Amino acid sequence: AHSVSDDDYDEHTSDSGDSGEEDDPTELPNAAPARFNDEWCKWRFDEFLQQCEWIRVEDASPMALDDLEKTIDDDLYKQGIKVCKEVVRAANGKYCNGLLLSPGTKNPIKDFMVTVGRKNQEFDDLWIVHVVSSLFSYQTKKSLPKFWSSSKGESSGSNK
Repeated sequence: AHSVSDDDYDEHTSDSGDSGEEDDPTELPNAAPARFNDEWCKWRFDEFLQQCEWIRVEDASPMALDDLEKTIDDDLYKQGIKVCKEVVRAANGKYCNGLLLSPGTKNPIKDFMVTVGRKNQEFDDLWIVHVVSSLFSYQTKKSLPKFWSSSKGESSGSNK
């Protein structure tokens, strides 16, 4: 398992000075790198699946519902419920068998984690994952029984 820390972002935050390539559209002068990039989403989604697995086997508990509702504002909470419904529809669709196998199931979760992080800059990465996995567990335990009974929600026990 890989844990992402602030040290992982150090190489992206060093100021290398003037590169002499003023026309490079990927470099903005004095701009901080985006925290919520594709790599961040990939690692957080893996951690999200692990957190869901821990909740499933009762090695971890979801955040208390009252605390969850207080931690993120009402609009974000309602948005999270909509995201969960979208993921349930996709997961229970033709190709996913109730699991988080497709971009239609993964991307809404990743996008919501980014939204939670952007609206709550003080949250560290693992807290964002905990908030989202807690909300997801409350909203989907009954509607995604296969996900909540399988290992990490991605496979049905077969070695893929």
